Amino acid sequence: MSVTLAFESGNSLAVDVRSLQPDVVTGLSKGEIEKLPLAVGRQSVRLGDLCKVKRSSRGREKLILEGDTACLSRAGSRMQAGNLVIAGDAGELTGVEMQNGEIEVCGSAGDCLGLAMQGGLIRVKGNVGNWCGAGLPGQIKGMLGGTILVGGDAGRELGAGMRRGLIYIAGDAGEYTAAHMLSGSIFVAGGLGTGSGLDMRRGSLVAGRLDNLLPGFRPAGPADNEWVQIYLRWMENAGCAPLAHWMGRASHRFTGDVLESGKGEIIVYDLIE
Repeated sequence: MSVTLAFESGNSLAVDVRSLQPDVVTGLSKGEIEKLPLAVGRQSVRLGDLCKVKRSSRGREKLILEGDTACLSRAGSRMQAGNLVIAGDAGELTGVEMQNGEIEVCGSAGDCLGLAMQGGLIRVKGNVGNWCGAGLPGQIKGMLGGTILVGGDAGRELGAGMRRGLIYIAGDAGEYTAAHMLSGSIFVAGGLGTGSGLDMRRGSLVAGRLDNLLPGFRPAGPADNEWVQIYLRWMENAGCAPLAHWMGRASHRFTGDVLESGKGEIIVYDLIE
């Protein structure tokens, strides 16, 4: 059972769609779906006044959002099951506190993708904004589990405060990637921005290029590439762009941030000092 919601253009305010859970919406009739209330600014608006609803009995349990999707905020918030497809760009806070299921974004995603994510899988074909996989405002803990796969670039503070899980970025990442990271793994095929690894306690950050390294990191000899290659093969099987040029290459390994516990690691293949 799949449900497609085609949102009309012209919304100047963000439309809060956190209530549109795939496992719930796909079990409702067309009339029941159209009556669902959504918050637009300070007003409550019927879903049927914002989009066209189409239902299909074919295929697996899936909710598809199409049309003017860039104005939709909190899509897949606290999602527990099912599949959510955003057939365009996603607004801010997509997948915030997600627990399970799968979200696919066919375009790019705004800020705070996968904020405080606990489980599940998020795929983004384009770029993602700032604070992807980071923590809720005012909280130190970032991503607690799950997987985020991005086909483009990422903004600043990617994986900030990350506790568990996996993030893969096919392009470059912005400033302060993995800041305050405690555990988990982040792979960036391109380059890292300045300040990456700031106050990092544990966890692994693997990157193709690093222009400068914080003084809190120390050389730690050659990296154990076996576990890296296991991850790379898994990500390639998951549909990520292959990183064959990393296979068999020597890499630089650094541990830090020594201003904290100093047990985190940054593995980089091209170091520019």
